[in-house]
Amino acid sequence: MSSKTQQEVMDKLTERHKCFSKQEVKELIDFFENQLDNHSDLHKPGGLDRSKFFHILLHTFDMTEEVIMEGVFKAFAKENCDIIDLNDWVDGMAVFLRGTLEEKIKFCFQVYDSNRDEFIDKEEVCHLLKDTIVPTFPREDSTNNIKNLVDDVFKIMDYDQDKKISFEDFKQSVMKENLLLEAFGPCLPEHQGMLNSNKQMTFFPV
Repeated sequence: MSSKTQQEVMDKLTERHKCFSKQEVKELIDFFENQLDNHSDLHKPGGLDRSKFFHILLHTFDMTEEVIMEGVFKAFAKENCDIIDLNDWVDGMAVFLRGTLEEKIKFCFQVYDSNRDEFIDKEEVCHLLKDTIVPTFPREDSTNNIKNLVDDVFKIMDYDQDKKISFEDFKQSVMKENLLLEAFGPCLPEHQGMLNSNKQMTFFPV
């Protein structure tokens, strides 16, 4: 990317995301470029595929559960389900690192809504929890425990009792109790952070 083009892109993204300074947006762009096999021209088709993005989630944000990482990937990638382009990357990181509560509610809902039908059903929740809850009992007991936990959560979050959690159900639940934001698995960083001049992610407590 030429200096002029990068400046234009940086100005546009900085204007869109007031939560980042211009320097921070530049670091995000540089970090993104450095992850690509050929980062000479970001206007060519391409971006972060699942493998590259999962590597970032694992080594930068300590995420290990593939089902959660897949949900985060889809939330970043938006309409393009196979590649995260530069706009997706900066848009996603704005929520991931500096998002408001309402933005994070929308993001987490998208992560958990794996089939993109705008609802979270019990099957999705069981799938999310089965790998994130460390089993302390034999498999049969563990499965029953997860089902019981899911039933209990739905009693709290399924306000209209239609056996699925809509976005409004989810939002209302989290606004009432913030701890429910990541009820179905950790999908946000434990700390806010930013990229430093060495292209490494640095953190500070929330």
